Amino acid sequence: MAVGINGMGRIGRLAMRAACGGAHREAGDPGCDNRLDIRHVNEISGGAATTAHLLAFDSVQGRWRADVGTGDDST
Repeated sequence: MAVGINGMGRIGRLAMRAACGGAHREAGDPGCDNRLDIRHVNEISGGAATTAHLLAFDSVQGRWRADVGTGDDST
């Protein structure tokens, strides 16, 4: 399913983690094969670097064990 995330607050970051494989679902779960295709992220405060940092270092979920970064043209 193609989705856009409007804001990278608590829920936006959790949705991004889930879409990138950060959420574990049991094999018997009827939705275990559902995939989210993140097409757009809309964040009004902070830039891409701030969003990447908040995604990597979440105060509640802990540090994400994945490479999180931005492209060279981000601010």
